[in-house]
Amino acid sequence: MPAGAAGLPNLPIPDSRPVVKIGVFDTFGTSFVNETVDPTLAVIQAKLPRYRFELDVIAASNPEDAVKSSGVDFFVSSAGVYSTLERTVGARHIATRRQAGVADPARSVGAVFVVRSDRKDLKTLADLKGKSVVASQKNDFSGWQVAMGEIAKSGFNWRDFFGKQDFVIYQLPDVVTDVLAGTSDIGILTTCALETLENDGWIEKGALRVINEKADPHPSAYTCRRSTDLYPDAVFASVAGAKPDLVRDVTVALLTMPPGNRSWDWSVASDYLAVDHLYKALMIGPYAYLNDMTPYGIWKRNQEIIIPIIALFLLLIAYELRLHYLVKKRTSELSTALKEKEAAEDEAKRSRERLSRLERSGVISQLSSMIAHELKQPLASILNYANGLAQLAKMGRSTPEQTGFAVKSIKTEATRANAIVDRVRAYAKHEEGPLTELDLSDVSHKAIRTFTRNALTPVAVSDSIEPGIHVMGHELELELLTLNLIRNAGDAVKDVPDPLIRVTLTRDGGKAVFQVRDNGPVVTDAVLEKLTEIEESVKPEGLGLGLAIVRDIADRHGASLSFRRNDDTGLTAEMRIDMVEPKPRASDVKTEPKGDAS
Repeated sequence: MPAGAAGLPNLPIPDSRPVVKIGVFDTFGTSFVNETVDPTLAVIQAKLPRYRFELDVIAASNPEDAVKSSGVDFFVSSAGVYSTLERTVGARHIATRRQAGVADPARSVGAVFVVRSDRKDLKTLADLKGKSVVASQKNDFSGWQVAMGEIAKSGFNWRDFFGKQDFVIYQLPDVVTDVLAGTSDIGILTTCALETLENDGWIEKGALRVINEKADPHPSAYTCRRSTDLYPDAVFASVAGAKPDLVRDVTVALLTMPPGNRSWDWSVASDYLAVDHLYKALMIGPYAYLNDMTPYGIWKRNQEIIIPIIALFLLLIAYELRLHYLVKKRTSELSTALKEKEAAEDEAKRSRERLSRLERSGVISQLSSMIAHELKQPLASILNYANGLAQLAKMGRSTPEQTGFAVKSIKTEATRANAIVDRVRAYAKHEEGPLTELDLSDVSHKAIRTFTRNALTPVAVSDSIEPGIHVMGHELELELLTLNLIRNAGDAVKDVPDPLIRVTLTRDGGKAVFQVRDNGPVVTDAVLEKLTEIEESVKPEGLGLGLAIVRDIADRHGASLSFRRNDDTGLTAEMRIDMVEPKPRASDVKTEPKGDAS
């Protein structure tokens, strides 16, 4: 021994092994820890000596926070607590405690309602309503929650089913003591606890009676009396962060524990659906929101309905916003279109007014050349009569009769000239007046004479005018119409050899048909199409002002105007207008001679 070593104190040797923490929820009593947890921990420690296992008691009031804050790697809990932690913190099942003789670990534990045997008034579950009850903690899975599930399944509200509720720290023996003493009417025990008390001599057999006892279809599968359905017993589970190798080693250690003289072992239960249904029926644990009337609870309870409604509402809002946007856009487009339309209409109106002025100017210009010849005759007559009067007066040979005749003739010719001028002025002022009966045959002859007299190049005109064709109209306008058709034909034949224009006026039923045919060049489809467009609407562009005037006059007289290609060359223009029967003149009325009195 080194010098001075005898004087050193005995210090503990440091333990450098990794620490593995196992948590046990406080819902289990001391007996469970002594009978189940301690032996389990001893076996695991013996099989896995390279780890140092420590036990930690954690609160079940808020299991999620307790597991997270304690830093445990594994925990032992009831099936109910495990079902919650599986959802919230990712806990994973390793093994389930199974009572001896139980074939299915998922059907290993339940609860019993016990009353004193002398309570003849308590026979069924319904008889327990309003009575006092004693049990272990409210969060004890088999000692309270499973029993409440049976009450809820029977159609009662488990929250207010009992008139008085007392909870004790230890299920055994405190629950049994309270019932036997008459402090509480009913006691709730975990299955097999009653048989254990009777077999160990703690109470006499038959001192307590089971209410709502259920008969197992296979008695050999479960020998303890029960008042409820069966569920998985205690669960050994790992947390989400536990190392995989450690979880594997602990699992093997649990499932290979030697049986010894224990009344239980660790097995595997794969079905925890019954636990989930129990919590949902009680609206506790992960389903506590079903009984929560706060906005969060309502949301959790109805989110499958609320989410589609919100989505639909948002879609409706989006649709409404888009609809408003489209309406606003369409309104803006419509407003712009209306403004453009109004601007176009104003421009069209101004164009029509300009066209009307141009047409009027063109018509008056043509009328001027037409009436020049008509005015020449009455003016010449007036001049002749005036010169005659002057000569007679100079010679001193004028008589009152001669003077009167000359003055009367001058007045007649002046009146005639004035009438011609008035007709042109009235037309220029849009004062055409009503349609009157006129001889279209005479009008046609006048138009031919005017064209022939004023033609710039010599053109042969062949006419066939039926006499006495009367229509209703304005004489000047119809003369202008016929003259323009003849002039257009003249323009068409000016560059062809042997130009010829044929003018005809015939009767066709009740219609007067005025035709102008020329031997001009071949008319193309494009030219004929333009003529057709002019026929449908008055347009000056490309074809001169003449056809626009012709179409306008024809419309005012209810006449139709058409153009067609000739079989050989040239074009035929045709006007059709209703005929009228001529009214008899006063000079045509004959007076029958009166016969002799004898």
